[in-house]
Amino acid sequence: MSTSIHCVVEYDQSFGVGSSHTQSFGQFYPGVSFSNIFGLLGARHHHEADTMVPKRGRPDKAGWMLDRMDSALVVRGMAEREVSRDGTAITADEADEWIRLGSEWIDDDWHGKYRRISDPDMHSVNWITASELESVVETAQRLAPKALLGGYRAIVAAMRAMMENETIEQVRFCYCFDN
Repeated sequence: MSTSIHCVVEYDQSFGVGSSHTQSFGQFYPGVSFSNIFGLLGARHHHEADTMVPKRGRPDKAGWMLDRMDSALVVRGMAEREVSRDGTAITADEADEWIRLGSEWIDDDWHGKYRRISDPDMHSVNWITASELESVVETAQRLAPKALLGGYRAIVAAMRAMMENETIEQVRFCYCFDN
């Protein structure tokens, strides 16, 4: 069984005194990795002892792309499911099945109407900084010199460029795995 990484760059942007909003920069699918980068990032069953990053879990403030990536919106019935804005809605009955498969409720009261539930196919949800990602990529490249890690280097460069904007705070690389 192979493992794929799903990742998004998110950040908090200030819109005046005491006002900020979590934004999603982009969603990336670097794909299946045969290098050791997944273990270094903390994916289960991938050299977990070699994990280089703290296990923070899901960020306190997640943007809409991470919500789409690692969870589903639970709606009251099929009619609401058909009109959900992001296509990742499930009914309460389906949520009960997901709970039996290991999903968990995410403490999120979406506009006072809905809740989100973790996707049972996704695991090891986490977030790290640009510096932490850069260290992981450098270590993975040193351990596997022929590994194709250019996509991760581009993500680090984009994160660093975003950090130069004075209205942007806490740029983070959010990721999870499926298998």
